[in-house]
Amino acid sequence: MLIKPKQHIEQIIARVSNKLKFDALVVGQISDDLSMFRKVDVSGSFYKLGIFLGHCAIELGYGFPKLNKKNGDLNQRIIDMYKDCYPQYLEQLQGVARAYGASVEAMDLTVMEPFFARMGYEGYRIKKSVKSGFKNMCTVIGATGSNGKTYIGRNLDTFNITGFLVNSKMEGVYKTVNTSGEAFCNYVVDGIN
Repeated sequence: MLIKPKQHIEQIIARVSNKLKFDALVVGQISDDLSMFRKVDVSGSFYKLGIFLGHCAIELGYGFPKLNKKNGDLNQRIIDMYKDCYPQYLEQLQGVARAYGASVEAMDLTVMEPFFARMGYEGYRIKKSVKSGFKNMCTVIGATGSNGKTYIGRNLDTFNITGFLVNSKMEGVYKTVNTSGEAFCNYVVDGIN
């Protein structure tokens, strides 16, 4: 069930930026003509981004995603996997937990991807999400670079959804520009890098 936040997510982001005194996330309009497509700048450490997103979630009225005991073993395997293959995301989750005054070990990591996606589509009051299905096939683009190398990318084309152009300058990883149809932070569902 979708909740209807009292304030638009961009108002919440601005308030959290002011409260925390840093801008891990800035969302705004690309131009006057593109009101449904938002530009997102995300930067800094993954831990600070997590703190930022945690405070946004609290402002939206989300409770802490507390670990369900039946998921305890799976949760530990997810933590171990992130330690091995994507420690930056684990740092982000630690930041979210910190915003709630908890530890990442107390957080149910099996629900975190939908947790972040929900912030985007509820924060923008979107009625349908990627889960609702696709109206058309995804757009594919291919190009040959000056070095003769072929590059192929695919967009996520959905309907009735805010699109995001995510400019990510996170510490410790490659800078990217992606499109996203579900999340408004550096968690990019699909797109062209």
